[in-house]
Amino acid sequence: GVSIAMTRWIDALTRASQEVGRGNLEVTVRAGKGYEIQELSHRFNEMVSQLKQIDQSKAQYIAKITHDLSSPLASVIYYVDFILSSKEEKLTRKQRTYLKTIQKECRRLIYTVDNILLLSRLQAGRTEFINRKFSMRELLEELLHFYKVPAQKGGIALRLSLDPDISD
Repeated sequence: GVSIAMTRWIDALTRASQEVGRGNLEVTVRAGKGYEIQELSHRFNEMVSQLKQIDQSKAQYIAKITHDLSSPLASVIYYVDFILSSKEEKLTRKQRTYLKTIQKECRRLIYTVDNILLLSRLQAGRTEFINRKFSMRELLEELLHFYKVPAQKGGIALRLSLDPDISD
């Protein structure tokens, strides 16, 4: 009777706790009979709900922070690229070295920020990798089209030259 029901409920709570420990925040525990068991079930489900809210808040915070860091870094890279490629700017060797260091470190930071965002998405189960074929030529043409206008504004002419042996 009562001891069997209590044992089943404890087993269910144990399995649910293990699932939460593995990161499954969709688990709930059905309330058993008796005030104490119902109260404990309710508290457990409330705790899981709060964990889910914290997890969502963390993901939103990371997305905001990564965006807030990426945007100014991208601007710095753009302007450094522009200055380095400008024919009008007379830079000393030392200035050019400093700008290249800034450029390299900003790219490294953007790479790190992108990895933090990717890790956050992977942990939240919101990133799915799709292994599929694609046309390298089309991808490169798309990238060329995307960067052509900003490059022209900086006095840079972009063109795509591919080895004819590269297949689609």
